[in-house]
Amino acid sequence: MAVPQVRTAAGTEVAGAEGAVAYGRDDVCVVADRAWMSANMLAVPSSIQELASASYAGLLAVPDPASTSVGRAFVQAASSQVGQGLGAFATSLSPRVGATTGETLAQWSAADRVTASYWSSLVGAPASTPSAGLYPLVVAPASLASAALTNTGAESYGAPVAPTCIARTLYAAGVPSAGAVSDGAASLIAWLQGGAAQRALAEAGAAAPLDSGVGEGTRASWASQGSGREADETTADPQSVAAAVSAWGAR
Repeated sequence: MAVPQVRTAAGTEVAGAEGAVAYGRDDVCVVADRAWMSANMLAVPSSIQELASASYAGLLAVPDPASTSVGRAFVQAASSQVGQGLGAFATSLSPRVGATTGETLAQWSAADRVTASYWSSLVGAPASTPSAGLYPLVVAPASLASAALTNTGAESYGAPVAPTCIARTLYAAGVPSAGAVSDGAASLIAWLQGGAAQRALAEAGAAAPLDSGVGEGTRASWASQGSGREADETTADPQSVAAAVSAWGAR
């Protein structure tokens, strides 16, 4: 049987990583706890700037931008919207900064609603679901919304805040052996790009398909409502991101 040729979709190429093949999206967003917001008579914030207003300041948990890709992505998104005022914005935001993404998400007020399998995927080992945290807003992969389900499984406690989202593309890459990627790796990557795998990932809420139509009506569709921002953390200029993280840290 011929081994399929795998290529990344147009527009998802990464300079210096020619073997990386895109297979989905899991954007980074501020995710709101719907139940907490409703109980406290607060609307889900409608912009990044609103997060620093008196109504929302101190309600957000953020993974450390200096040590986590999720935190860096949020700072990149904020920088693209508030520009030179990033340091002042960060001060007004008054966030709870966590050392890791897992530690930060455990501070979310709906953390006790998140599946154990999702926690395990965050920490890379079997993990139990933590108790509810104190922060109703958390910077997280949008897939968090797919993992925080109501008892019926038909709705999510999490609501990605669309204007805060930054595109994040997921990639697979075979590790070359003797200068070439193995047939097995190439076949697996080709399978990930296929319709059946794309639909399965969407139904599990693990990733939003590159073709949004494939994920319609799935768990991934709850998490992809904020997708589509022009900024993309995958293809960002490293120097610009470093400058944004530095400005954030100087708050």
